[in-house]
Amino acid sequence: MMTLRFKLLFPLFLLLTVAFMYSNYFVIPSYVQLIESSKIEEEESYIDLLSRAILPDLLESDLANMYDTLNKVLSQRKHWYSLYLYNPEGIRIYPLEERYLPKNIPLDPLQKEVVFNGTNYATVRLMLDIDATTNQKINFIQNIKYYVLLMLIFTFLFTLLLLENFVSKPLNYLTNLANKITKGNYSARVKTVSRDEVGLLGNALETMRQSLNERAQAIDYYTRIQDTIRLVQSKFISEHEQRHVVFLELQRHILLLTGCEDGFIGELLHDDNDQPYLQPYFLNKVLRISSEKAMVFNHGHTPEALSDMNSLLGKIITKGQPVIDNGPVVKPEQLGFPVSPTLECKNFIALPLYSGYKFVGVLCLVNRQNGFDLSMYNELDVLLQALAQLIVAYRERQNLVGSETRLRTVIEHSVEGIISTNEHGIITEFNSAAERIFGYSQEQIKRSHVNTLVPSGLIDEYTRKFTLQFIHTQARQIHIESEATGLHRNSQEIPLEISISRVITSEGIQFTGIVRDITERKRNAEKLNQAYADLQEAHELLEEQNRRDALTGLANRRFMEEKLRYEWQQLHKPGRNDAYLTIMLCDIDHFKLYNDTYGHPQGDLCLKQVAGSIAKTFARDNDLVVRYGGEEFMIICPNTSPESAQKLAEQMLQHIRAMRLAHEQSDSAEYVTISVGITVVHSSQINDIDLEQTIQRADAALYEAKQLGRNQAVYLPTIINA
Repeated sequence: MMTLRFKLLFPLFLLLTVAFMYSNYFVIPSYVQLIESSKIEEEESYIDLLSRAILPDLLESDLANMYDTLNKVLSQRKHWYSLYLYNPEGIRIYPLEERYLPKNIPLDPLQKEVVFNGTNYATVRLMLDIDATTNQKINFIQNIKYYVLLMLIFTFLFTLLLLENFVSKPLNYLTNLANKITKGNYSARVKTVSRDEVGLLGNALETMRQSLNERAQAIDYYTRIQDTIRLVQSKFISEHEQRHVVFLELQRHILLLTGCEDGFIGELLHDDNDQPYLQPYFLNKVLRISSEKAMVFNHGHTPEALSDMNSLLGKIITKGQPVIDNGPVVKPEQLGFPVSPTLECKNFIALPLYSGYKFVGVLCLVNRQNGFDLSMYNELDVLLQALAQLIVAYRERQNLVGSETRLRTVIEHSVEGIISTNEHGIITEFNSAAERIFGYSQEQIKRSHVNTLVPSGLIDEYTRKFTLQFIHTQARQIHIESEATGLHRNSQEIPLEISISRVITSEGIQFTGIVRDITERKRNAEKLNQAYADLQEAHELLEEQNRRDALTGLANRRFMEEKLRYEWQQLHKPGRNDAYLTIMLCDIDHFKLYNDTYGHPQGDLCLKQVAGSIAKTFARDNDLVVRYGGEEFMIICPNTSPESAQKLAEQMLQHIRAMRLAHEQSDSAEYVTISVGITVVHSSQINDIDLEQTIQRADAALYEAKQLGRNQAVYLPTIINA
């Protein structure tokens, strides 16, 4: 899989390589050949002049003067190693002696006939070293390719450095952070890496992280509430734990759950005179309300301290409604109950515990980091009900020790399903919560097999697991928790969490299961999975976000550059001998005056409306409309001839005029108009003009459209380099 760095650098590397190969194997050899050809022409011209200079001597047979001329010329041109003169019969008349020719130097021969009035008087034959005069220039040209290579390498490394620091590093940072979020790590905040599209993605990723974190915290908070409720429920059937031990353990769990520093659970009781008093499970004391409407702390019958009825605890006991005080400091006399001398109370909440309509107790919490509000009352509603039912259960247990009625009452008041079976799987107990979960009444389900509550396709699997975990063991008590699927009376499957206990009693083996419907938890998990899917979608939208203009929704300049490079390369491909590439530049006429008159918000709206109209005109798959900058747009139309381009431009002008966007300050019209510059390059011209020159040509056409009065399109053909 190609990395982003590779995708960006490979085209540059390919372009630089092509440039180097082209210069090394075509430009430089061609130039060297040109130098050599020029030098040969120069030498031939010298021989021609020489032949004309000796012609009078030949005609007058003045060999001595001719020899002097040839010797003088030969001595001046050091790279002429040998100069011969032959008469028409082929007899050498110069030089008289054979000249020495070096064998280690390749010599080039040149020959010229000395002709006058159609008569050949002699032949001049020259042996010379062309390389001796061209080597310096050739060596200089040959060295240029190494400078070009160094420049290309420097350009590539500089581009690599820019990509690494401004694209690759920020994207790698966001990718690593997204991977952490995908794995459930929401602690790391997203730092703003830049203010461009990558920065916008980072901001979107931070928003998603916060959303996922909030959802995860909500699910975790809900799960911890359920765990605490399960702990409460497990106490319903506990026979041996003392009450104060149970409530102290629950108190510890609730403090961890809510993030509070201190607190207590208290049971609301009434004395013989029907006066309410509170029994907190963390103190060996009771909190009484006397007939004089004051709260008395006493141990036995000896008063220890008085508390005003207007204290926070006094208010909840008398009113039975939540009481909140967020401080910043709550004095001990305001609380209405003693706290540790080392504890400074900063905020406080007291929540009433109701069993049905009966006020049975109070949950008091002290010092929460973010303070308290009434939303906590709703969040802990199920837990508060479970605590109230547990208080009632202990009262019943105290009053009806060993009574089967007591156990049945506890089971019936449970907020979660409780099902008991004998060793043969026959249901013996089925409480009200189980009725709500499975849709059966006690009368309908009792004495039925527990498999009635299991989907038929899972009976064999559950039987095998149950046998392995419970039957093949001699332990007297076993407790196992797991997830399972139950079957409602209406044949709908229900996701469940089950805690099963096996107890061996004198009456035989009894299995008791606490059943919890976790449909809501599954839904929350689905929501979290959806959030993960949204994160993946955000990754997939990264490239698209980086290529779009935020205001108009059109392609931005980055996308434009990719499109132009691609279409320019298409013109170079074999078989594209009759292809066109049209480039248009558009500018909204007098847009600064429009902004000054109507304001920038209206100007932004005008830009979006004009952009939308242009996009509708050029809606072909290969067309691309780009916001080139400010109020300027570029349109790239592959395979569009000059005639088609001008027709499309006229359609675009008509569409803009048809919108009739008022522009009172315009000199061109009473409404918003645009000026258009068009140029078209043919595939046969790509070796004579480059992409930048083509864009400059479109810009020149736009300038001419403005000079001619705006609100029109001007076409200029591309200029061919000489």
